[in-house]
Order: sequence, then structure tokens, then C-alpha cells
Amino acid sequence: MANIYLTDQTRDVLDTLVDLVNYTAEGVLEVVLRDTIFRPAGGGQPADTGVVMFGGAEAPIAGAVKRDGKAWLKLQTSAALLRGSKVQIQIDGARRRQLSRAHTLTHIMMAAFRQQASGFASKGAAIAEDGRSVEIRFMADTGYTPDLPAAEAWIQDAINDDLPVDIIHAKDMSAALRAFPELRVDPDLGLTGKVRIVSIFGRDANPCSGTHARSTAELAGLRLGPHRQVDDFTMISAHLAEAPSGT
Repeated sequence: MANIYLTDQTRDVLDTLVDLVNYTAEGVLEVVLRDTIFRPAGGGQPADTGVVMFGGAEAPIAGAVKRDGKAWLKLQTSAALLRGSKVQIQIDGARRRQLSRAHTLTHIMMAAFRQQASGFASKGAAIAEDGRSVEIRFMADTGYTPDLPAAEAWIQDAINDDLPVDIIHAKDMSAALRAFPELRVDPDLGLTGKVRIVSIFGRDANPCSGTHARSTAELAGLRLGPHRQVDDFTMISAHLAEAPSGT
């Protein structure tokens, strides 16, 4: 199974085949596709929305689950679907692009606060279903108070500089650390083997399987804050304008 969204994040439509079919005890149809552009939820990014079309039927994708190393798509349909059937999958491309902008924003926010927080350690992010707001979470040395105006200015400079966002693969974490001095990674993840790195031109690099904007210029329309403290974690939110149509 090829997860095409890992290499081509702009593709909205794909013709493919059904590799596996399963009906749950509740009668819900699940399928594994030969190739897919549908990205399940993960890394703080909500799942794509879309439909699978086959034999004149259109089945909305109700969700996805990982099982036995495969992504099973849950379809809302009463129509029968057989292994080997030809299908077309379509995702909501506008929503994907908004989520990609939001995911990129979480990376550049982490990079901004890493500049000012001693003992910085990123601890995840959450993106709203509509991609219009995000919240990052990190740890810092005791006594740290976020300087939101300075961070927003740093982020705005990155947006104005129109920095490319690149996807690069490293054979392991040691190779990634050598290639990216700015690499940011949560050691609790325990990553091994080949890693996919999202690099924002010298500002940030992070192992990530999410979808992203093509450059920081696509993050225009940012408003940072507020922040809150939850136990040992600093939580900072931001809001992002809706992407212009056609971007």
C-alpha cells in the first residue's frame, strides 16, 4: 500500500484498487486500498474527509483505523464492494490545504519559542477540525514566560521571507541529526529506522508524517495567542485566516 499523501500532498483525486474488504460486527464496510491519498488523523492533524466512488455508488469515508500495519477506511454505504474492484477516491482538497497550512504553522511556532525558551522540549500540537486554529505544547525551564510579541514578529519574518518547506528522508535519526543541526524531536517518541523530515529552510526541522504548505508565505493571516500553563506544559494557541480559494 502506498500512502501517496506522503510524497504528493496536493493530489485530490486518485484511481486505485481495493486490496482488502472487511465487514465489522456492526455491518460497517472497511476497505484497504492499493494506494491512497486519504490521510488518517495523527500527529495532531485531523483526518482528511472524502468519498470513495465505485460502480455508480458514492460512499463517504467515515473514518480510518490502523490495524495490522494497514489503514482501513470505514465507508458509509450499503453497496457491496469486492476485493480487486476499481474505485476512485476523492478528498476535500480545500480542507486539506487549510490543514496543511495549520500543520506548518505548528512547526514554525515551535521554532519561534525554541529561540526564547531555555530547556525547550516540544510535546505535541493539536489542530482544529477546520484548520483555523492550533495549539502547541512544550516544556521549558522553570520560570519561563512566553514573549508573544517577539515570537509573532519572528514568525512574521519567516512568513515574509517565503521560506520553502521541504520533505526529506533520512536513513535514521543519527543521519537526520547530522544533516539538520536545527532538528527538533521529542525523545519520548523513540523513533527508529528511516525518518521523514519536514524542513523549513534553516528555521526548523522535525520528523513528521503530516501534510504541509509549500512555503511559509502561505501562512499569511496569523494571529498568535493566548497562552496558558498546564502543570509543566506551556500551551500556546494561534489562529489562521482561511486560505484564499485556488491556493
